[in-house]
Amino acid sequence: MDTADDNGMGRAVIVAITVLMVADAAFGFQQTAVVPAIPTIQEALHASSTWSAWLLSGYLVTSAVTTPLFGKLGDRFGKRLLLIISLFVFMLGSIGAAAAGSIAMLIGFRALQGVGGAVFPLSFAIVHDVFPQQKVALGISMLTSAFAGGMAIGFGASGFIVAALSWRWIFAFGAVVVALSIILAYIWVPHSRTRTHSALDLTGALLLALGLSLLLVALTEGEHMGWLSAPIVAAFVLGLVSLCGWVAWDLRVAEPLLDLRVLAKPVVLYTNLASLLVGYVMFGVFYLVPFLVRGGDAVSYGFDVNPAMIGLYLMPASIGQGLTSLLAARLLQYFSPAWPFAAGLLLCAAGSASLALWHGTPWHVILPVFVLGAGFGLAVQVGTALITLSVPATETAVATSLNSVLRRMGGSFGSQIAVALTAAMTVSAGLPSESAFVVAFWACAAAAIIGAMFAWAIRRQRRSLV
Repeated sequence: MDTADDNGMGRAVIVAITVLMVADAAFGFQQTAVVPAIPTIQEALHASSTWSAWLLSGYLVTSAVTTPLFGKLGDRFGKRLLLIISLFVFMLGSIGAAAAGSIAMLIGFRALQGVGGAVFPLSFAIVHDVFPQQKVALGISMLTSAFAGGMAIGFGASGFIVAALSWRWIFAFGAVVVALSIILAYIWVPHSRTRTHSALDLTGALLLALGLSLLLVALTEGEHMGWLSAPIVAAFVLGLVSLCGWVAWDLRVAEPLLDLRVLAKPVVLYTNLASLLVGYVMFGVFYLVPFLVRGGDAVSYGFDVNPAMIGLYLMPASIGQGLTSLLAARLLQYFSPAWPFAAGLLLCAAGSASLALWHGTPWHVILPVFVLGAGFGLAVQVGTALITLSVPATETAVATSLNSVLRRMGGSFGSQIAVALTAAMTVSAGLPSESAFVVAFWACAAAAIIGAMFAWAIRRQRRSLV
């Protein structure tokens, strides 16, 4: 298949990027469509709010572990092949989720969907392979915008699908689009030119998965069982020991799951730390907003919205993300990456702080959510471009996978900490108190400000990009 010449993009490249945009849009749809439906799913399957949060966290944990594995396999056997496999497993998870009969089954199939998390970094790595160097930032911008479009459709359509049909159709529709993406990718996405011969680090994958899962279980059940109870303390301790063991193993093994030595380069280190906090903010807010706007008779907050309307409060985030994703590539042509990267995180901080201060009317929610999405799009786009351009071509899949993993790890903890805070601060009806949302939103704002500091630290590192 033809690629591109030095001056522009050939027809085959344009077709390939279009197919990748369809795949990323399908991934974005499935990532967000479930969020507005969580309250409805919780009622339909008689689940607690703490375990309903695993509809996000279980997906993110699996994604955190499998994404670097697929990145390694992509660098070794070809990114196109692993992209198709990732989409296929994602489709199976979607079909299973549509038929799930219990919250446990649904969480399990959502975890299987997490394998689809590799779609995003693999797409970026393919762009790095087939685009001219000077067009890589543009290609990443196009993919990020497609992802934002899929997220917007997921947020906007989810509530109407639930109201008109059932929450199960969210996964069924997603499976159809993913199946189409598989066919298109098989036909039109080119094979990768760069290959490595790295081994799989299954021990590292097991230690990382065990550590993350134990910590998230402790956060989930801490309020119910008691934060100082033996099972919770044991889960925290074993989770931390597993993660420490993973770090020690990673630094010793010749070909680790995630090469933590990559973090030694300042651009990569600061970008990944900031990305971790971006994930915390976004998924924390994504979990909180549906419950905030829904409210209830026993609380003073919320707008008593029906399931069809909940997603409309989150859709502005995707619109904002799409706009700034397109803007980011042009900003990088004129400014040091630190400026737009830090600006994105400061927008996230402003949106979170605004939700903490004001949430009494629909516009008090809609506008800050748009600002948050704009900040998220800017931060993800610039962060991904920084990572892609800062490592050799043979390491792009693994490097972008690491960045995605950290963002999802942050998202896992963001959603679970939001659950822990809202579960710890309730009113007599068992619903979260208004102060619980205020504290959780302020925590997101603080995380975004710290992330902006890491992003700003990159300002002296522009010349180190390759």
